[in-house]
Amino acid sequence: MSLAQTETYFIDDLIITTIDSQSSMCVSGGIHAIVITGAIGPDSTFATEKLLSQRKPCTSTNGEIVVPIKVNLESAGGYLKDGYKLGRLFRAQGVRTVIEDNKLCASSCAVAFLGGTERLVGSKGSILFHAPYKELMEAEGRTKISCELPKELLKLLNKYYQDMTDIDVGD
Repeated sequence: MSLAQTETYFIDDLIITTIDSQSSMCVSGGIHAIVITGAIGPDSTFATEKLLSQRKPCTSTNGEIVVPIKVNLESAGGYLKDGYKLGRLFRAQGVRTVIEDNKLCASSCAVAFLGGTERLVGSKGSILFHAPYKELMEAEGRTKISCELPKELLKLLNKYYQDMTDIDVGD
C-alpha cells in the first residue's frame, strides 16, 4: 500500500475529505475513502457525486470489485430530500457506508447511510432515525415543530426505506 493522499473540501456546512491510495491487490482503481462531516444540504449530493466520479474502486484481474469505495458519515442531519438523493447516489455507485466508533449519523444522514450497498456501524458508532418534521413560525416569532405531514411525504419516506432495505424492513 502506498502513502495516502488526502484533500479536504468545504461545501456550505459540509466538510468532505478524500483519502486515496494505491494497493498491489488492485489491478485497476485504488483504495478510496470519502469522509462526510456536517450538515447535509442541497449541494451535498452534487459535490459527493463529483468526487465519486473521479475515483474507481479497487478491482481484480477479472474486473470484480475487491474493495468498494468507502464513505464515512458523521452528521447530525440536514434536509430529508437531500438525504434521499445522497443515499440513492451511494446505491448507484455501489459504495460502502460506514459510521465509525464514537461517531453519530442522525436524521437525513441515517437516511443517506441506508443507500450503501454494504453498511457498517462501528460497535461504538451511533445511528439515529426519527420521524420527519417541519418547522413552523408562530405569530410571536417562535419556531414550532410539527410532525403532521402530508401522507404523500410519508409514503415517499416509506418507499425510500423499502427501496434501500426490503418491503418488510422498510415498513
